[in-house]
Amino acid sequence: MYPYSDYAKHYIIGFIYTRNTDADEGAIYSLDDLNTIPVPYKDVEVFVQEKYKISGEKPGSGNTENIESFKTRNIDYLIYGEGPFSELGEAVYENYWANYPKYRARVREYTTIDEYIAWKEDRGDDMTCEKRIYEYWKQSHEE
Repeated sequence: MYPYSDYAKHYIIGFIYTRNTDADEGAIYSLDDLNTIPVPYKDVEVFVQEKYKISGEKPGSGNTENIESFKTRNIDYLIYGEGPFSELGEAVYENYWANYPKYRARVREYTTIDEYIAWKEDRGDDMTCEKRIYEYWKQSHEE
């Protein structure tokens, strides 16, 4: 409702689950069966985290500009906000996504954090610290 910059913080409510294959999509039940209807999800984990701490380096899909969370097999990395920008910082996150190419852009200056760092260096910015931080993050979050 308000401009992005009007908000002091941006939070995500994460909802992670396993699909329940016992739930029958499209099945019709009577109201008498309400308490026995299998839900389509199980093993639910809910968490709240600052957006930049769980954001990844790619859009959520190929035809939008939504930011996806970083890919991981370790749910704790999401719960505790251990994404790449959590180490690089909110200012790097904001700059990365403010300059990220739109999904219909013909020219793409960068599409990864490594390419972003090179792009910033080409513009004269010293990214030595960010390079070191990001390399350490990648090594400590290998799966």
